[in-house]
Amino acid sequence: MDSVLDIREYLDPSQTLIMRSTVYPTLCRQLSKKLEGISIAYCPERIVQGYAMKEIPELPQIISGIDEKIIFDEPQPSHALVLAWNLKDMIIPKLREKGFRGKFIIPVPTPHVVS
Repeated sequence: MDSVLDIREYLDPSQTLIMRSTVYPTLCRQLSKKLEGISIAYCPERIVQGYAMKEIPELPQIISGIDEKIIFDEPQPSHALVLAWNLKDMIIPKLREKGFRGKFIIPVPTPHVVS
């Protein structure tokens, strides 16, 4: 956590800090309290050792955010995962109204993508 706090002076509220690493649970939430005003997102590390240069440009990235700013900032993600599938008819129109242009992945009860 200290190394992230050391770069605080280089961050501003127009940026989103993406933690792309293996970090302990709750680290992003703890950082969001210490880096007030900075959006923080998490992207799990999925690279096979020795294949980083090949996989980074090819693998789709899954990014989760603590606040909704991550979904609306440019560049927007291509897809949003809606886990509350039973509320999708309320959630999707609200996200569209706020400006999200991507597709939605609805994983349950039957996995499908909504354009």
